[in-house]
Amino acid sequence: MNTKTKNRLKKISIAILIILVLSQIVIADVANDNEHKKKNKLSINHAFLWDKAHGMKDLGTLPGGTYSDAYDINEKGNIAGKSDNSAGVEHAVFWKKGKLIDIGSFGGDESKAVAVNEKDQVVGWSKNSLGQIRAFIWDKQHGMKSLGTLGGDESQAYDIDNKGQVVGWSNLLDGSAPAFSDKNGIMKNLGYFGGSPPYSIARDINDKGQIVGRGSTASSDMHAILWENGVMKDLGTLGGAWSEAVMINNKRQIVGDSEDSSGQAHAFIWENGIMKDLGSFGGATYVYSINDNKQVVGVSDTASGEIHAFLWENGVMKDLGTLGGDYSVAEDINRKGDIIGFSNELSGSTVKKAFIINHNGGGMVKIGPGPSGMSTLPRDINNKGQVVGHSY
Repeated sequence: MNTKTKNRLKKISIAILIILVLSQIVIADVANDNEHKKKNKLSINHAFLWDKAHGMKDLGTLPGGTYSDAYDINEKGNIAGKSDNSAGVEHAVFWKKGKLIDIGSFGGDESKAVAVNEKDQVVGWSKNSLGQIRAFIWDKQHGMKSLGTLGGDESQAYDIDNKGQVVGWSNLLDGSAPAFSDKNGIMKNLGYFGGSPPYSIARDINDKGQIVGRGSTASSDMHAILWENGVMKDLGTLGGAWSEAVMINNKRQIVGDSEDSSGQAHAFIWENGIMKDLGSFGGATYVYSINDNKQVVGVSDTASGEIHAFLWENGVMKDLGTLGGDYSVAEDINRKGDIIGFSNELSGSTVKKAFIINHNGGGMVKIGPGPSGMSTLPRDINNKGQVVGHSY
């Protein structure tokens, strides 16, 4: 074989080798793309779980169901929510280590699990056979247990701390509807300030047993309330008629919303007896969450008429921007400072996509894209960065 022939065969061999290498790269890319699609496959009207390592996971429904939603996730990754069944009846559910458990109902056509603590105790509410709403607590050992009422025919639970204390509201026979706390099966009336009819609602409880919410005053206005050590405290307003407390962290820092002296709604933080206006981007503001590092997230109207998510820390409100559209909302923030929310990608679009902003920086990133016309709404993030929510 002459030298020219050898060189020609060498070139052909190299070309074949390059083709083989490129084909393997293409195959690997296709496999990776398929794996990415598999991780992020999500059906419409289904609850989801997302984390950075595993992508988007469809949590499914009860057998024969078409709808599910996830509201709260604990540090174990266990989730409280709801799903319909084959009869189209919505039941409170609990996902434990990926397994879907039907919590059941009190005989009515709807129940819903809204919060779970670190002991896997779940709370929510269920309709009974008469259509009345009753607060419940559930765990694997004892099953679903009604918390009863304060004397009326309805009650509803909103939150539970890690000691098993439940908060919510219940009505009385006289038509009033005070907030309650329930510990070890004993429901306590938390009271109200007055009004016609008088009411109060306990929305959140921290690990120290301090409770916040809202209630009517003697003038029938609505004011934010703190309950601690058996005492009910009116937190006042920003100068307007109403206020409500949304959340309290473990440092007794409270966030909520209030009407200011101009009649506009503004987010606030309350600390050491002082209610502070968080400011705005030119319009109304509303708060959604606070962590133990005094970082607050929510949403504000802008001067240009858009709606933008915000992060407030160290006395400064920061515009978090959008995914390209004109609308975004920051729903929750964990201890590390990871923020979740949703945004549209085109101005005027009603399709909303979930996002995360990592505490290490990097800006707003869309998570779990799903089909182009499907919205994904995150509801809660734990300290491990696991996110739960719902598609529609």
